[in-house]
Amino acid sequence: VRDNLTYSGGLFAAIGSGGKVQNLVLENVDISVTPETLASAGALAGELAGEVRNVHVTSGSVMGGYDVGGLVGIASGGAVIAESCAHVKVDGAALRVGGLVGLLEDSTVYESCATGDVSGGADVGGLAGYIEASEVSDSYASGSVSGYDSVGGLIGGVQPDLDNWQPNSTLERVHAVGKVQMLGEGNAGGLIGDNTSPITLISAYYSREKTGQSDERQYSGTPLDPDEIEEDIFENWDFDTL
Repeated sequence: VRDNLTYSGGLFAAIGSGGKVQNLVLENVDISVTPETLASAGALAGELAGEVRNVHVTSGSVMGGYDVGGLVGIASGGAVIAESCAHVKVDGAALRVGGLVGLLEDSTVYESCATGDVSGGADVGGLAGYIEASEVSDSYASGSVSGYDSVGGLIGGVQPDLDNWQPNSTLERVHAVGKVQMLGEGNAGGLIGDNTSPITLISAYYSREKTGQSDERQYSGTPLDPDEIEEDIFENWDFDTL
């Protein structure tokens, strides 16, 4: 339990570029970072620049203001999250709030998941709140997601390449099945909240019925009906480690 922190918080404040955490289970976490400090929050770490592999957060809650995630608040600088899942409630008062990671920047996530409910202000996602120059593959989110703008079942906000307005992030073999609730008048999507910003999508799906969304913009992903989800569309996906 770490309450009312005024710095980036979790089990670790930060895991540097040479750091590696693996084969760990966290239970009944209770992380609370004071929102006014702008500090990041995650069950494992506030900030990650190293590698996390086979780490599972099985219960509890993470609260903060900016850059709040079920596993880590900020993943950047070539960080890797692999074979890891967060099953916690995540609540961020402001921006970049995600079930697994709040801000995903210049990093990679694969074979990972988030199943807890997520709520925040803007850039709120079931897996990641905000993504920039990163890759996510073989991963999913199933918790409910609510917020006021850029609210998505998997990803909230997207930062493309601003020089040419082209994609610099990729989602491959991913899906979202959690309820998406828009509390304001901003953008919302079954897979991606900011579904007007360029991002590369390969086998990226969301459930129409479970997310309550059926957006058909260019960067929305592919909506599926319940019977389609039961088909062999996920046959070659690697979720064995989740």
